[in-house]
Amino acid sequence: MRGVLALVVLLMGFAQSARALPRPLADAQEELDAASINSYSHVDVAAAARRHTSSSVRRAALVVLSTTAPTSARTGAVLMEALSDSDAEVRATAVWAHGVLGQRSARAVQVGRTLLADPQNRKAYRASVRLLAAEGLARMRVPDGRHALDQMLTDESPLVRILGYAAFRDLGPLGEIDAFEAVSSCLAKEPATLVRTVCVQLCSSIRGGRRDLIRAALMREPDKAIRMTGLRALDEKP
Repeated sequence: MRGVLALVVLLMGFAQSARALPRPLADAQEELDAASINSYSHVDVAAAARRHTSSSVRRAALVVLSTTAPTSARTGAVLMEALSDSDAEVRATAVWAHGVLGQRSARAVQVGRTLLADPQNRKAYRASVRLLAAEGLARMRVPDGRHALDQMLTDESPLVRILGYAAFRDLGPLGEIDAFEAVSSCLAKEPATLVRTVCVQLCSSIRGGRRDLIRAALMREPDKAIRMTGLRALDEKP
């Protein structure tokens, strides 16, 4: 998986066993590994999303359904039900999935806004909730999502800033971010190396003569890894 999806899977703790899918899915002590979901029918995964006692498994099942059966009526029904899940991360994952699938609904927008308004979700350890809700709303063209992602770029937590830049990178033109201004500001002000490394990947979205300006700024970057990451991004085809 790439981009934000890969980060979400990492945050969920599913990146450790790429081929080990537990049997049965109903076992709350086991983890659902999205990478080997072909071993199971969508009926089984939908059942896990709805009834599994582990919120981690429910979240992973939603990701699997939205990526492997995006047009299924069952997927749509499960995602709608998940908007009322007792776990905030499951609800946020459902909002994200609605956005990824282009399924804007009044209920998904309401849940996303509620999650972003909750002060608890502004804490660093709830970064995944904030990210998923914000990106889901942004993909549904709801201004609250873009605004929340903007705020993540200046959060006191480096993790939150990393997730914010990664989200804008993955959203591309949909994020409507001025990549030149974002990268310029990051190179000038951002102290955290990992944040800077993710930020310069936005260079691939910079167009026109401003590419030369960013290239010059990158050539002055003392960290070789950051410099090369940014230059490679500049060389990517639009």
